[in-house]
Amino acid sequence: MKLKVDIDVVPRPELSAPQGEVVLPNLEHLGLDQVDDVLFGKHLTEGREGLQ
Repeated sequence: MKLKVDIDVVPRPELSAPQGEVVLPNLEHLGLDQVDDVLFGKHLTEGREGLQ
């Protein structure tokens, strides 16, 4: 049996997101001025085989 788990880790919306504050103005320079907010997080994928 195969098992695959995807986990997204993102900060809570009420926390400050300094990485997003840096990226957001640069997205506007690229013509993506409809973007209101940017949050950075992590995506983890874990796979296992042979589970019983």
